[in-house]
Amino acid sequence: MARAEALKGDLIAAENYLQHAEHYLRSMHEEAHGGRLSPQPAILPKPRLRHSG
Repeated sequence: MARAEALKGDLIAAENYLQHAEHYLRSMHEEAHGGRLSPQPAILPKPRLRHSG
């Protein structure tokens, strides 16, 4: 539906459909996982190399 609206030139309606789809998918994911989102992997900083000087 979002694609059809975008092709007609109604970008606001297209964005509205995309936002509803995102919300629906997020809700279904939460429901499938017991009402909680799966944890995001932590991004750890790379260790700094030390120069022996």
